[in-house]
Amino acid sequence: MPVWDSGLIVNRGIARTEQVTVSLVNRGWRRQTVTLQIYTLEPDRTGPGCVHENERCTLPLESAGRSGSAWSWSANVSELPAFGVRIGAAGPGAQGLVVSALQFGADGQLLASRTLEAAQWGPEEPGLAFVVNHTQHTVTAVQTAGGWHAATIDMGDGSLPRQIAVTADGSRAFVTCQGDKTVKIVDTVLQSVCGELTFPERAVPFAVAASPVGRKIYATTLVEEYAAVVDAAEGAFIRLIRLPKGSDPSAVAMSPDGTKAYCCLAGAGAVAVIDAEQDRLITTVKLPPGSQPSAAAFAPGGEYAYIADAGLDQVHIIRTRSNAVCGTIELDRGSSPQHLAVTPDEALIYAACSRSDEIAVLNPLLRKVLTTIELPGGSSPSALAMTPDGLKVLAAMLAFGYVAAIDVQSQQPVAIIPTGGFPSSVAVSPCLFL
Repeated sequence: MPVWDSGLIVNRGIARTEQVTVSLVNRGWRRQTVTLQIYTLEPDRTGPGCVHENERCTLPLESAGRSGSAWSWSANVSELPAFGVRIGAAGPGAQGLVVSALQFGADGQLLASRTLEAAQWGPEEPGLAFVVNHTQHTVTAVQTAGGWHAATIDMGDGSLPRQIAVTADGSRAFVTCQGDKTVKIVDTVLQSVCGELTFPERAVPFAVAASPVGRKIYATTLVEEYAAVVDAAEGAFIRLIRLPKGSDPSAVAMSPDGTKAYCCLAGAGAVAVIDAEQDRLITTVKLPPGSQPSAAAFAPGGEYAYIADAGLDQVHIIRTRSNAVCGTIELDRGSSPQHLAVTPDEALIYAACSRSDEIAVLNPLLRKVLTTIELPGGSSPSALAMTPDGLKVLAAMLAFGYVAAIDVQSQQPVAIIPTGGFPSSVAVSPCLFL
């Protein structure tokens, strides 16, 4: 996982830097999401000081030659005695990024220009995964590299947390809680609850998704069916989008560019398509009779969306440009797929099959099952999360209280991570640094 870092730049003297501009060009053939950070040295009375984040943003970069493959971002650093620039990216092809930093003075003159070199963060760098323990009313944070427990975050007695999503910059996690009808906001750095959102009386929050590139969160509710749009930075509602009565919106996913949200309507056998820029329902994709859509996932390139169907034991393929079904992958009868994860190179789809106690590995190009990963009988896999490097899939075992780490190359479980009671959701922080 490459990281570009300017190091700490002292900002004093006559030629003081007023503005720093970061320029990024993607020369690779895969779309990238990058996180940019301006940091400074914060004085500490008890010691020499510590690094402190001053500003952060997340940007999408299209593949080489496409519109949006180059981007620039500016920040005012005039009040900082020292500052640094850090950029992180994950996924195949991230080494194709070219990153430069320009320093400008008070009258706009160019003071310095440098091309930043990428440093490789090895597997010893601990990414974080967050696992929801439904009946234990907690969220467990674990390191994805070694499976070590980082923290247990209390959601409150009777909260019954169900699903979790982490923001694009990795700084916040949003947890739907069915028991007290709230969405808890978790500070992933302090690993504690820092706020909550309360829903209308009859609305029970269930599914949640975060925009991969923006600051929006989408959460669906049952009984009174809504898709709630939340400002992740402010921790406040933007809008409640009414969904069809009795539609049972059991899952939601957001497109890689953050422009669409797909809501699985299990009770209606359909998928609601929401314009995530204008926050409005634009169409409904009807699935075959008997369908019970249970999960949605997008291909990293955004051209296709994949819909798990627990009623027909299938995975439907939707072309996102037309919002129309263009193919189907048949699973074993009685498998009941509950969740999906897609590798960063779009070569494989993993489907958690709760009734057959296995994970099906699918080839979306050939539209068939390549193999199945057998899990202990009665384990009931309920949720999946892919690590940003695409090397591991984390699978929550609903009945057994642990998460299995599966190696993508060998298609075998390589670690068992105990978490808590009834692990119903797992999410991996996309951020490479905090």
